[in-house]
Formats: sequence, structure tokens, C-alpha cells
Amino acid sequence: SLINANAPSKDPEFFKTYWVPMAKGGEYSQYWDDLHLVLLWHDSGFELRNFVDEHGKLRSRPQNLGSFYKPGLTFPYRTTSAFGLRCLPAGCAFSVGGWAMFPPPDWQREDVLAVYNTRFARYFMEVLLGQSDSAVGVSAARNHVAEAVGGIPWPKNPLSDGQRNDVRQLTALFRSLDIDETCCDFSLARMLMSKADTLKASAGQSWSNRCGHLRRIATIAERVDGSVLSAYELEPEDERLISIEEGPHPAHYPKRVLSDDELAPLCQPNIEAVVDFAQQKAGSKRFIVKKAFFIERTVDIACHVLRADPGSVIDGLERSRELKSRFLVESTREMLSYCVGVCVGRWDLRNVGLNVEGDLPDSFANLPVCSPGELVGNEQLPARFSPPNYPIRVNWEGILVDDPDHDDDIERRLRSVLEMIWEHRAEAIEREASEILDVKELRDYLRKPGKGGFWEDHLSRYSKSRRNAPIYWLLQSSKRNYALWLYCQRFDKDLLFKALVNYVEPKIRLEASRLETLRSQKMAAGDNNKEVKRLAKEVERQEDLLSELRDFEDKLRRAANLHLEPDLNDGVVLNIAPLHELVPWKEAKNYWDELLEGKYEWSSISKQLRQKGLVK
Repeated sequence: SLINANAPSKDPEFFKTYWVPMAKGGEYSQYWDDLHLVLLWHDSGFELRNFVDEHGKLRSRPQNLGSFYKPGLTFPYRTTSAFGLRCLPAGCAFSVGGWAMFPPPDWQREDVLAVYNTRFARYFMEVLLGQSDSAVGVSAARNHVAEAVGGIPWPKNPLSDGQRNDVRQLTALFRSLDIDETCCDFSLARMLMSKADTLKASAGQSWSNRCGHLRRIATIAERVDGSVLSAYELEPEDERLISIEEGPHPAHYPKRVLSDDELAPLCQPNIEAVVDFAQQKAGSKRFIVKKAFFIERTVDIACHVLRADPGSVIDGLERSRELKSRFLVESTREMLSYCVGVCVGRWDLRNVGLNVEGDLPDSFANLPVCSPGELVGNEQLPARFSPPNYPIRVNWEGILVDDPDHDDDIERRLRSVLEMIWEHRAEAIEREASEILDVKELRDYLRKPGKGGFWEDHLSRYSKSRRNAPIYWLLQSSKRNYALWLYCQRFDKDLLFKALVNYVEPKIRLEASRLETLRSQKMAAGDNNKEVKRLAKEVERQEDLLSELRDFEDKLRRAANLHLEPDLNDGVVLNIAPLHELVPWKEAKNYWDELLEGKYEWSSISKQLRQKGLVK
């Protein structure tokens, strides 16, 4: 039943917490979905509850506050995907986009999770909502209203303790399936969990582990689906109707050996292309077209199209060269992203080599403040300085530089992390990573701002639900010969000036000195035409580099001289906006223009720009 209580919770934590994790719908997921959004809730949400527009009209109406912080279940209210119920941990908020469900005290949450994530519930949801268009790929989103969600009939017999344990295992398996560094449970990049002699071997082991994970999900998901149908004591004809509308459970297909040719069309990187192929083979069925699965979307679709059980499909996917190759590339990118985080003190390098894949916490317990992989201080909050005997030097100012001459050169610092992890094999690992990423050296990957480069990969990794929040900011010169990387968690009013004084200005002095040396050498070359021509070209290149560096300095100084006080509570996109001349990301310029037009009045940066008379 959905709770309707408007009084704030009496939980004292309700009044102390500044930000709380928030459920706001999102993509289809069942049993578990990492909550990647937070809600500003200091002073029991006073600012949010009293938010007014430019005309002084109250624009906020938070509801059901008495249920905030309670453990429960959540689902997207409006979606084009299938209905997916997942855990709502304690200490969280919910919203009009991500509704919450709180079963009565005498109900088990595991029973509710199991029922609502089966074909039975999906079938009734289609009937109650009249989703006649839901077999069409571009159909409109539907509202999962309380009358429909609450209209699912409840079984006569609840699940047994053993069946509830299956639900808990399934929830944990989904929770741990694809953990990346943006998740609350992240501990270590997958490739570093095995530390094999080569990246290819490490990725191969990780890929096999993932496939084994999917097999366990398939086995338990079939048991849970069967447990629920048994609890309803359905007639065979009822089960047949459900299978016609919602498709058979993937595990109901026979086991068979699949050829690589059969699987190839289902191993494409674009899921839309996979769905198009599946529609041609199996027709426009809801269980093909809509984002919905019991195991994993590609696995489920392949089961329906090839009429083979999950084990057969997963066996085929495990040996797929195409999938293993893509997994190798993505795992390498993930590993390098982890190493950058180590350089600036985000991740704890001491986790490498440890068994960090322990049991996950209770899925209804409070989410951790820091993920298990973070480098934390004495108060179990993100560290601000290195612990005693920490094995690597950390750039605590949060600045790395693309400059081979500097000790804080990002490639050099990455190399030091690789040496700590792989020791004498580090050089070979670096070469292998470059080959996997199809670059001459790692600097090319780090320097490239577009597709196939670190910045684009990072931006993609830290974007979700149309929200972009990169934490490593690339400030790059016009011809990409020089760059700074800033860790946004260290961003303060002095950081840009530190970057100028400690990095950019010394670099310009060094290159200016080199230019003078080249000019002197050219003068001394006298009548040696060949040497004069060679030095003339070097002088020209050096002049171009110096001009590029001075242009970089001018743009960075313009941003620094705004003397803005960063406030990360404004969000990444508003804080990075003043650096739009240097960041290879058009969104930064778009947000800067909007700030100057007077948008985002609520933000600290907008208020500062108004005080400086910069708002139009």
C-alpha cells in the first residue's frame, strides 16, 4: 500500500542530513538499482519546501514526508519500459518520478519484490493499464498509477523462508552484476581483481566471472518465477495466456548448442540494432520490444529469438570474440579511470590484491557515505591527506598536467600507479593498454578529447538520466599540446590561481627559454644552410607552441579573475561553465550562456554573477 502522510519524519537524522539519496525513476531495473541522485534536504528540506519562483509563487509541494528515510520499495511512475520494482534502502527520499511502496507490517518485502517482478504481475499490469500500444517500439510512456499497481491480486499462500532467501540472493546478484565507479558498492576496477599477467587475461577472467554471474541469476530467477506462479495456484490455461502475452520465461526453452553465426546478430554493440533483428525474427512482442528482462536484456532477447535456454545462450556469449573484445576495451578504460582516481586520492590503492568482493550489505539498510573503494580518513569520510606509509604520492591539490617535463604529468603519474600494481610488468601493461585502445601511447588516449579519448569516456561514464557530472575536468589548449586535469572535489577559489602559478606560468617560462636557445643556435649556424633551415622550422614550431600556451594562459586567467567562489552544491555543469573556453565540451558554453541570461537564480554562482553585474 502507498503511504500518504505529510508530516516530516521524527527521525533526528531527518533534520541533520544535508543531502539524501533519492529515487527518481530511471531506466528499467528489477530488484535493485543504484540511486545516483541526491536531494538537498538540510534542515528537513526547508529550502525545498519553501522554494518560490521569480514571481514569488510557491513552486514546491513535497508530499508523504512521513515516509522519508523508511526502507521500502520503489518503481518509476512513468516509463516506456516494463514495470520494475526494486529496493528502496533506509535513509532515502523518493519523488513523483520514483514512487515508493511500503508493504504493511505483516507482509514480507521479499514477497512483494518477487510478485511484482514476475510475468504474472506484468500481465495484470498490461490489463489494468490498457497498454495496447506497448508492443510498439516508439509507444508513449505510461503512468503506473496507484490503482493499477495496487490492483495486482495477492496470492493465497506467501513464499516460504527458502523462497524468500532466493529473492535476497537474486537481489544481491543484480546489485553486484555491473558495479562501476559511480556505484555505492564500488571497490575496485574489475580488471584489477585478478591481476593476471596481461590485461587480456585479466579481462578474460572477469568476462567469465560475469557470465557465471548471469548463470546464477538465470537459475534463481526461474525458481522465483515458479514460486510465485505456484503461490497463485494457476490453472494451466492461465499460465498459457500469460506466456502468450508476456512470453515464456527464458529458462523454459530447451538447452541446445548455438553456433557463432546464430549469435552474431545478437552481439551487436547497439541494443536498438539487436531489437530490430529480434523483431524481424520473432515479431513485435512486448517481451522483445520493451526494455524488460529477467536475466539481462541481450540474454533474454537471444533466448526468445533462438528458442534456447539461458545456459545455452550464455555459453555462446562467453565465447563470442566480439563481446570479449568490447569487454576488454571497456575494462581497460575502466582500469585507467581507476588509476587517475588513485592519483588524486579518490580510490584506495591498497585494495588492489585484496579480496574486496565480500558480501554486500542488507539491501534495505542505509547506503554507505563512501563506497568501499574510496580512500577515507579517520572519520570514514573522503581523505584529505595521505595515511601513514601510503604506497604512492597523491596530488592532493587535485591538479594533473599534460606535460612530459613536469613531475605531475598525468601519463607519468598513471605510470607510477601501474608500477605499484604490476611491478616489473608495468611497462608491458602500458604498451598492451595502448594497443587495446588503438593509440600509439597512453598520452594520445589522455589527450584526445573526442570519441575514443579519456575525456569522452569519462563524460559517458559519469552521465546518467540526461545528467552530466564529470569529476575530472579537461582544460586543453587550442592545438592539444598542453592541458590541465582538475579534480572537481578539490575545486576552490584558489585552484585556478594555483594552476597558473605552479603549472602554466613556469611552463611558459621554460618554453620561452627554449625558444631563445633555438634562436641563438640559428644565429650561430652561420652559412650552414641545412642547419639553418632545420633550426628555422624548430623556431617556428616553438613560436607556435608558445603562442598556444599564452592563449591558454589568457583564457585560464579570465576564468580565475572572475574570483568566483565554487559551490559544488550547484552541480558540476554550473561550476565548470566559467571554464568553457578551455573545456572541450559544448555543454559548458551552453550553461555559461544561460547563467549570463539570468537562469539558475537559485545557484550560488548565479548570485555571484549578479553581484558582479555580469548577468544580462
